[in-house]
Amino acid sequence: MRERKWVAAYQLNLWAETTNAKTLFPELIRRLAHATVEQVDLESVDFPSGEEIHRPGYDGVTVSKRGNAWVPVGMTYWELGTDKYVEGKLNKDYNKRIKDRGQGDFRETTFISITPHDFTKKRKWVEAKNKLGHWREVRIYDSDNLEQWLENAPGVALWLRAHMSILPDGLADLSSHWDNIQDSLRKKLPPAALLVTRQNMIESFKEWLNRQPQALIVQGHSPQEVVDVFTAWVESLPKIEQDIIASRTIIIENAKEGRALIDSEQRLILICGERSGLDQTFVGEARRKGHHILIPVSSIWSQGNEIVRLDRMNRVELEKILAEAGLTEQEAYSLAHQSGGSFTVLKRRFSSVPIIESPKWGEGTEAIEIAPLLLAGSWKESISADQVIISKIAGRPYNEVWGIVNRLRYEDDAPVRWINGIWEFISPLDAWTFLSTSISPAQLDLFGDAAKDVLGVNDPRLELSPEERWQASFLGKRFDHSNELRNGIAQTLALLATQDVSAQIADTMPLQIRVNRIVAEILPENADWRRWASLGGLLPLIAEAAPEIFLTAVEYGLRGDQPELAKLFIDEYGAIGQSEHTGLLWALERLAWSPDFLPRVSVSLARLAECDPGGKIANRPQSSLRDIFFSWMPHTAAPLEQRIDILKLLLSRHHLIGWKLLLSLLPHGAESILDNPTPEWRFWAEGWNRGVSVKEYLLFVQAMIQLATSTAIKVPERWIDLIDYLIFIPREDTESVLEGLESTTKADLAVDLQKRLWDGLREEIRKIQYHSDTKWALPQHIIIRLETIRDSLQPQDAIDLAIPLFKKGFDHVFDKSLSWEQNEKIRWQNREDAIRAIIKSHGFDSIINLVQNVQKDWDVGVAFVKATGPEYLAYVLPALLCHPEESVANFAGAYATNLIGISGRDWAESLPLVGWKTAEVVKFIIRMPFDNRTWDYIKRFGSTIEDDYWRQTNYLTLRLSPGEIERACRKLITVGRPISAIELLAMEAPTIDSFAPNVILDILEIALAAPLKEKENLIDRYHILELLERLQKATDVDETKLARLEWLLLPLIECYHYFPATLHKRISGDPDFFIELLTAIYKPHHRDIDEEKNQTDNENDEINRLQSERAWKLLNEWRQIPGMKGDGKLGRRELKEWIKSVRDKAAELDRKEVCDITLGGVFAFSPNEEDGSWPCIPIREIIEDAESSELERGFAIGIANKRGIFSKAIGEGGQQERALAEKYDAYAKSCLSSHPRTASILLKVAKDYKIEAKSEDERAKVDK
Repeated sequence: MRERKWVAAYQLNLWAETTNAKTLFPELIRRLAHATVEQVDLESVDFPSGEEIHRPGYDGVTVSKRGNAWVPVGMTYWELGTDKYVEGKLNKDYNKRIKDRGQGDFRETTFISITPHDFTKKRKWVEAKNKLGHWREVRIYDSDNLEQWLENAPGVALWLRAHMSILPDGLADLSSHWDNIQDSLRKKLPPAALLVTRQNMIESFKEWLNRQPQALIVQGHSPQEVVDVFTAWVESLPKIEQDIIASRTIIIENAKEGRALIDSEQRLILICGERSGLDQTFVGEARRKGHHILIPVSSIWSQGNEIVRLDRMNRVELEKILAEAGLTEQEAYSLAHQSGGSFTVLKRRFSSVPIIESPKWGEGTEAIEIAPLLLAGSWKESISADQVIISKIAGRPYNEVWGIVNRLRYEDDAPVRWINGIWEFISPLDAWTFLSTSISPAQLDLFGDAAKDVLGVNDPRLELSPEERWQASFLGKRFDHSNELRNGIAQTLALLATQDVSAQIADTMPLQIRVNRIVAEILPENADWRRWASLGGLLPLIAEAAPEIFLTAVEYGLRGDQPELAKLFIDEYGAIGQSEHTGLLWALERLAWSPDFLPRVSVSLARLAECDPGGKIANRPQSSLRDIFFSWMPHTAAPLEQRIDILKLLLSRHHLIGWKLLLSLLPHGAESILDNPTPEWRFWAEGWNRGVSVKEYLLFVQAMIQLATSTAIKVPERWIDLIDYLIFIPREDTESVLEGLESTTKADLAVDLQKRLWDGLREEIRKIQYHSDTKWALPQHIIIRLETIRDSLQPQDAIDLAIPLFKKGFDHVFDKSLSWEQNEKIRWQNREDAIRAIIKSHGFDSIINLVQNVQKDWDVGVAFVKATGPEYLAYVLPALLCHPEESVANFAGAYATNLIGISGRDWAESLPLVGWKTAEVVKFIIRMPFDNRTWDYIKRFGSTIEDDYWRQTNYLTLRLSPGEIERACRKLITVGRPISAIELLAMEAPTIDSFAPNVILDILEIALAAPLKEKENLIDRYHILELLERLQKATDVDETKLARLEWLLLPLIECYHYFPATLHKRISGDPDFFIELLTAIYKPHHRDIDEEKNQTDNENDEINRLQSERAWKLLNEWRQIPGMKGDGKLGRRELKEWIKSVRDKAAELDRKEVCDITLGGVFAFSPNEEDGSWPCIPIREIIEDAESSELERGFAIGIANKRGIFSKAIGEGGQQERALAEKYDAYAKSCLSSHPRTASILLKVAKDYKIEAKSEDERAKVDK
């Protein structure tokens, strides 16, 4: 049959006269080439169009391996023209190309001129040019030829008709459809706005088009969304790929027109629109004729595997795309979250015109049925308490409610969905648009009662102590209602308050007043901390719903000296720390976006900060204040002037909190901030964008500096904090700060404050000088002014001048131009000079005064020795060695240590200690080197002093010989310091290669068995395990003793994930040890009492319990299959003998079942065969021969446990589980015929992973 005439020749003649014909004509020919030549044959197509039409060279070039009636084989040069005077244009182009080609040989190249006009002389003109022989062939295509060419390319013809404004009836091309989408929106969006987190769908499209012609059924939120997404995908492709697909694609909305396309010689991509009315006959016939068919369907279709599902978009990622498209932060957030991940809803919410057509569910009886459910928002079907509330709101039994929502979720553009047992409205705001008029005041009353029932109760978890709350779920301490219902009701409260349609629902009470009354009962003014904690994460929504009520309750809760809300600052225990105050902070941060509420919010946060005792949680009231007022990205819509005024208010009413906030807002180097979420329902952040202008930032910083300076002038102590910021203050503001500082220092300051200011300035100036080579360094004239101010404050007392020399932190004398050694020499010289100055002006007693006021008391002792030598020996030794003040005793210890180092061991040992107290003798000898000579020397003083020495020594001087290490360790153990012995052994032994492993083992055994008398409560587990690892690697160690040691350390090993290698090796080599462990863990299967043992007392019961726990941990971590050789291969004979032995013995002891389960678990760690199959053949043979359901169950459990802890990206779904299912399916296939029982287990494992994958897919939908 003749092809349909899509565009007539006369229509082409008329179109050629239009302004857009010239720029579109090359694109038309390019699309026709792609549409009518198989892509495998089309090597190159180049037709510059649009603004590129003026590019030098031919108007078009094609290279085709196989030609057809329109595109010749080989190289073809094309010249295009829309000029009305065709012949003149043809001759001009032809002559120009003959001239331009030079001496080249073009006899293998075709030349085609093409015009959308009618050219009656084309045959004569073509014959004349071909006779010249310049080209292999010369052709002309005019409007008549183009008419025929377009008949073979319906997709291209539709595209052209759209540009001709000849609208087709029931058919559309992709380009026009995309333009229609964009025209329907308030602002054009990129294709990415439809493709967010839909990579799987994109891959499905690609695979479908790369296969032989067939139908692709895609299930989406609505059929129209599937069409929109396919269109967006094509639009996102590179131009050449767009042309290839778009030139063949037609969207069908009319069955008659669609059937007319079936006989097209071109292989088309046919998209069945939602109103196409096409049936299976059409689909089958279209496939046979070589066409691809895309069939968009709604959820009502069957859940078969042949259907590809279009996932909804991730709201967070969609928000980013919308923001990049030019929407404001608030617009992007609101639109992304209100759309529920559906472009159908997004398109409706972002429409450029008011909604004209209501979805089916938004009208009539159906709207009346589902409108009350919108008030609940979401709920969990498995929770009976949820069902009661839903029935109450809906005014009908829950089974009827279920029937309504279950029917509704299968409709096109359904407003609800069911995911993992949770019912929820996809976009509550969108649904509200259509359903609000179907809600009655009586239903609002019912909702209010339900809200109080659900949200007006305290969390049972709070009945537990903070230390116990982490296990609340295990103890059954949870809300009766689901989190989904609680969140849904809170969302509805905010929705109602922000969508005032009281008149539409004939309600005499404004919705805001109605919501205020509900919130006032849920959160009364006198609510105790438990109610606030119970509402927790819902507080931001409640604050949005009723801001006035909420803030009034906050202010009431902050009254008095012991405010109720202060009780929220309680850190809880458990794996994930939390505190009950975070929800309140989030709510106040949400309200801070409103300029109207910001003053009250700021005062409330300041009051909370005053109550805050601090804690592990990073969210603190002080941090919230900083984030709200942050200089270059404030999280409020309040204007600059208002923010500054509020800061002044905080400084005046909450001095310390206001000052801390002010400091945090000053420039201070690298600054970072996390986003505070904008309101979900209120438009307080409308127009807000990330960051402020440079001008506003500078004005804000200038205001902060002025506020800080004026505050410090009034309260001089504030300068101690402020001078740390001098280096970061903009240069234009430095003058005012210096003037303020100068005026303060000229006043009559308290002596202590004067010293502190001097010390602070001294350190700051040194830092400034240290960084003098940086771009942001302060100019020299400012440094000079600061030095003048510093010098005016300098104290005169030698002690005051010395104190900074012994501070921790920044080294105030470090000079980058000198080496480290040179700086060290200068530092110690300054310290020695300071010591001499103190002694000269005040005498020795002032040295003690210095020690009591510095941070590095030990360094004072070192410097004192260097400055005075033994001159003041009688003042220090022995009197100060046991001084009750730790700092003075440390000074004396440093003095003794360094004096011994200077004067030598002989001098120290010759020092007469007659008259010294025992404790003083011990303290002195402790300062001698930690070695054999000292230990021999101390023996002369008797066992009391010797034992006291070993009880107190801290072995600072190391590098011991193996003999010294062993001697010291044994002495430490003797005096009750086994932990110290282990630490010493761990520090010294690894550095001495010759140290005997069995000596380490012996010391560890003795140490761990010794009574603990020292104060070292916490054993250094790292040191013990480090030693254990060394022993495990040794080749000459007693493995029996090592296994016994590992048994003792098993709880420690398990906690720190170390490997009890020796014990595992023993299990795999000794069947009796395996049985011993098994009997320690499990009772006999058929007897209530172990007949082999008598009744034991309570103490022995406890011992048995601990032994059982240790045995269980060991077997649970055992991975070493018996018979495993050093080369990684499994000895079949050894394995089978070991297995037979333990199974026989376990059967005798009535423990065969648990034995088999345990063996199956370790079989999961089998190696692979050389061909990659798994498990290895010896394991398969044991499984087949044993015919034990317990062993097979243990094997399956072991496979599951082997996966261990894993992590997933948000919205990832079941990708990991599908990969595991494929892996175990492949393993099963490899042994299906040879080892059927093994294969059956593997197939079941694969099936379980497939089920889990589907569950994870559903969970991912919830996460989105």
